[in-house]
Amino acid sequence: QHAARGSACAHTQCFDLEYFLTFSSQTKRWACPVCFAPLPPRLIVRDAFFTGILASKLCESADRVRVCADRTWTVPPPCTS
Repeated sequence: QHAARGSACAHTQCFDLEYFLTFSSQTKRWACPVCFAPLPPRLIVRDAFFTGILASKLCESADRVRVCADRTWTVPPPCTS
């Protein structure tokens, strides 16, 4: 529910803040789950853009979203296999 990332990370992909804090405090391993760079708590930032997407009514039942370079986003139709 709370998207976060490392302030020094080069990627834009986020992770769940609550899960990260719980896991890292139990394992004492503070590393970004995306790029594996060291990530002490002082370098964690909440990502307001992705947190806003997660809070949107459009995302309540979605398992993915498509984010465009201009920061617009849509919920793609479900995959059918």
